[in-house]
Amino acid sequence: MISRNSIYILNFLALGAGALLGNIMSGIGFSVSGYRLTRRMRQSVFEAMVRRDMGWFDFPEHSTGELTTRLEADAEAVAKVTGQSCKYI
Repeated sequence: MISRNSIYILNFLALGAGALLGNIMSGIGFSVSGYRLTRRMRQSVFEAMVRRDMGWFDFPEHSTGELTTRLEADAEAVAKVTGQSCKYI
């Protein structure tokens, strides 16, 4: 009985170790992909702002502070969806 149960115990431990490793790898993968998505979104939005006409920046809703605040809020919203903290963004 002990020898038969030891096989089940070892299989259960291997399954638990595999599940732990899989969860860690999944978390790392989602974190990296979320970071890359947020970085790409920020870069694309910033490049789109820079390509605007000079007259576009004359409007009060397109002031420097308003644009940077909007850019940060959008990046934070994307970061929340992907599940990463916003401390380093």
